[in-house]
Amino acid sequence: MRILHVLPRPEATAVTRTSQLLRIFGGEFQHTLWGEPEQVRRIASEAGVNAAAVDLPYPEQTRWQPGALHRLAREMLTHDLVVTHGFAAMTVGMARTIFSKAYPLPPLVHHEWDHQPRITTAQRRRRNWYRRIALGRAAALIVDCEPVRQRALSDWDQPPRRVHLVPDAVDLAAFAKRPRPDALPRVVKRPDERWAVLVDAGQDPAPGAAAVSALAAMPGEWHLVRAGASQGERAVADAADATGIIHRVHTLPANLPLAALAGLADIVLVTGSHGAERAGTLAAMAAGKPVLPLEGTGAADMLSPANRQLLAGQDRVEGALAALSGDESLRRRIGVDNQQRAREVHDLRALGAFYRGLFDSALALRPRPEEATAR
Repeated sequence: MRILHVLPRPEATAVTRTSQLLRIFGGEFQHTLWGEPEQVRRIASEAGVNAAAVDLPYPEQTRWQPGALHRLAREMLTHDLVVTHGFAAMTVGMARTIFSKAYPLPPLVHHEWDHQPRITTAQRRRRNWYRRIALGRAAALIVDCEPVRQRALSDWDQPPRRVHLVPDAVDLAAFAKRPRPDALPRVVKRPDERWAVLVDAGQDPAPGAAAVSALAAMPGEWHLVRAGASQGERAVADAADATGIIHRVHTLPANLPLAALAGLADIVLVTGSHGAERAGTLAAMAAGKPVLPLEGTGAADMLSPANRQLLAGQDRVEGALAALSGDESLRRRIGVDNQQRAREVHDLRALGAFYRGLFDSALALRPRPEEATAR
C-alpha cells in the first residue's frame, strides 16, 4: 500500500501530524512525501522512515492549469491513498474531482488547520467556492478545532459525516521521565533555580522583550530560557542589560527537544506561529506545566480549565507570571490539570487508533481499474 502525503508549505502543524502518521504507519505502508526537499528529508528522518519524494511543481502553482491538474491526477494513480494539508494543497482535491470519472483515483483525506490568513473578503469567498468543489469527492476532512469544523459545515458545504474533529496529539511516554539538569546545551539548571521557558521565540523580538520585563519583577531565582530565537536577540539582550538581569536570560539554539525544554521548565511561555504555539503548549501540558501564551490565546482551547481561568483573570504578562511565580502550589495544580487533559484529549495512541480506522475505511473505497470510464 502506498500513501502520498502532500505538504506544499512547511507549516508546523502539518509537519507534526505527518511525522506522527509516518511513525504510526511506517512499517505498514510505503510513503511518498510531496513538499520542500529539506522538509521532506527532515520529516522522514524524524520519523525513522524511508520515504520517497515527488519531483513536481507545488500544487498552489497549478491551481488554474488544466494540463497541470491532469498531471496531478496521473501522479495520484500510482498510490492507494492521498493525504493533503491546507488550502495550498487543495489543487490536488480539485484534480481528483475533475478526473475521478476518467481514472480510478485513490481516496483523498484532507486536513485543514486553524489558520486565518490575511486575505480580502473576495479572496475568502473564492477560496470557499474552490474548497466546495475540490472537497466534493474527498473521503474525509480532518480539522483540529471547533471553529474550523463550523466553517467546513457552513462555508465549505461539507456533510457532517465527512468532517472529523481530531485535536493535536503528543507522545505522552516521551515526557514521562524528567530530563537531566544538563539536558540542554549552554545551560545547566541548578537546584535553587526556577525557569520560565519561552518555546520557539520566533522572529518577533517583542514577546522576548515582554518576558524580560516581566522577569525583572520576579524573584531572583527565576531565569528566562529562550529557545528557537533567531532574530531580535540583540534587542532582548539590551532589555535584559538595562534592567540588570542579563545573567538571568539565556538564549538557546532552535530545534531543541520539546520534552527537555518543557521538562526543565517551571512555567512554559509560548509564542510564534500558530503551529509552533500549539506544539509548545502541548509539550508543556504533557510535561505537567502551566502555560502562558505571550501573544493572544491561539492555543487556549487546548488547556485545562484551571489554566484557562488563570489567563482569563490576567490581562498582562507580568500579572500572570507574578501569580504563577509566587505560588508553587498553583503551578503544581495547574500542571497536573494540564497533564490530565493531555491524557484525555491529546494522547498519540488515540490518534493512531482513529487514523487506522479512517484509513481502513478510505482504502475500502478505492475504485477498481475496470470501474474507470476512460484512461
